[in-house]
Amino acid sequence: MSNKLSIYLLIFLACITLVAADQSFNVIEDNLQLSLAPDRETIIPLQIMNTGSEDIILEFDISQLDLRDREDDQIEISFNPSQPILVAGENATVNMHLRPERTISFESFGGPLNVHVLNNTGVQDIVNINIEVQPDVCDFGVVGSDLEVDIEEPGSNDDFKPGEEITLEVRVANNGQNSIRVQTEAFLFSKSRNMQDAASETKTLDEDDDFTFTMSMIIPADPEEIDEDEELRLVVKAFDDENERRNCAIDMININVQLEDEAVAVDAKESRISPEVAACGDTVKGYVKVRNIGSEDNDRVSISLSNRELGINLKSDTFSLENFDDERNSLATRQFDVRIPTTAQEKSYPFTARVDFKGGSEEMILPFQVASCLGARRDEGIIDAVLIRPLEEHIVVNQGTITSVPVQITNVRNERVTYTITLTNIGEIGQADTKTIVVNPGQITTTFLELNIKPDAQPDLYSGSIVVKQAGNTVGSQTLVIEVKEASPQNATASTFQSVPLVVWIVLVILAVGACILAIMASMKYFKRQRV
Repeated sequence: MSNKLSIYLLIFLACITLVAADQSFNVIEDNLQLSLAPDRETIIPLQIMNTGSEDIILEFDISQLDLRDREDDQIEISFNPSQPILVAGENATVNMHLRPERTISFESFGGPLNVHVLNNTGVQDIVNINIEVQPDVCDFGVVGSDLEVDIEEPGSNDDFKPGEEITLEVRVANNGQNSIRVQTEAFLFSKSRNMQDAASETKTLDEDDDFTFTMSMIIPADPEEIDEDEELRLVVKAFDDENERRNCAIDMININVQLEDEAVAVDAKESRISPEVAACGDTVKGYVKVRNIGSEDNDRVSISLSNRELGINLKSDTFSLENFDDERNSLATRQFDVRIPTTAQEKSYPFTARVDFKGGSEEMILPFQVASCLGARRDEGIIDAVLIRPLEEHIVVNQGTITSVPVQITNVRNERVTYTITLTNIGEIGQADTKTIVVNPGQITTTFLELNIKPDAQPDLYSGSIVVKQAGNTVGSQTLVIEVKEASPQNATASTFQSVPLVVWIVLVILAVGACILAIMASMKYFKRQRV
């Protein structure tokens, strides 16, 4: 009897094993490394093979996937079809749809995705998914491998206070086999919201060459934009300025917002001289807005507005400011009536706005320019839209060379402006490229115009014009003196040799070879005679 039971038991176990073996499948993708952007759908195909002898229906269990950030923003996930039917011995493709919410944090997500047979979790396969949510700053995504970008300054997890200016140093290397015209852009994110951005000049990098770009941006000082002790994400992209589809690389670090106990800053966006351009004897308004960016209240705050060259030094009353978290009572504005002396000259007179407080002081420069001492011209010309300052007013160049012309642009308006800068009236000696830059209110930016001088340009003094346009309209111009000198003797010699026709070179080579042959033959005859 016991033998029969043993046989029955073995048969039963064999049947169970056979049934289990009939249901089996394999998801080809065991591990997935994914990079996603907020509010953008990504579709990932999953290849699944039915390796059993029965048709099966599959289910997807996402319960072990970490898809939410600390503030409960999530990555939405779905599958199409949601319950695929796989015929025995055949393959199927299931599309996994992923879309991070717009406000999700830049973090790592993921975990194990459990795929199993419907109503039979014993037959399953695991797909490990690692997701990085990254800023969507490259127009066509991160592409190419020629460019390598590294944020050298600031350092990772450096501390900054609200309103502080960040100086960026970004090293870009060209690891490709061709020269690339490179530009960099920087973005400052709070979660996935872009708060600030900046752009560098453009630089041509040859093969195996590198260059360190510099930019600057300001940490927002508004409590509505940032929180105390908040971690921000600084993202820099380097891209091919002529074709971003070929190369766009990024680097990113975290920086921290830390409040000091006692700190008050001048608000760069809201402080200004109005109008920014006036005539001798005019009276203009000075508006200085300050904000408590410290963790403690400050009851000894005063503001001053001064220009030593004009002999102007104005001071406000002493007042109190609540701490940074108090959005309403942490800021104040003072207005000054500023009379421009009749003895002023037609030039730039930047004002210093200073705030003194318990614990220290802070300053910032407000741009201002006297445009005319013969009457107001602020509505007549274009000078009040932008301040243009060539860092070298007299450029000396040689024939057939390329040089960079540094130009300083100051946005004197109270809004962010996109400028197009070019160098005109130089057609007889060469050509220059055009640069487009974005400048924040009151910001001073330096751009570089590449000037290519013709090899046959006549040595002389020339007068070019730096022209600045906004939305297609000229808003400013400045004269630039260019002195063209004769090319150096080395270049002249090289140029002379290059100008010799190829036929002449061939004839010369033939004559030289013939002369060598004749010399060798004459030498051989001479040695034969000596032996005789």
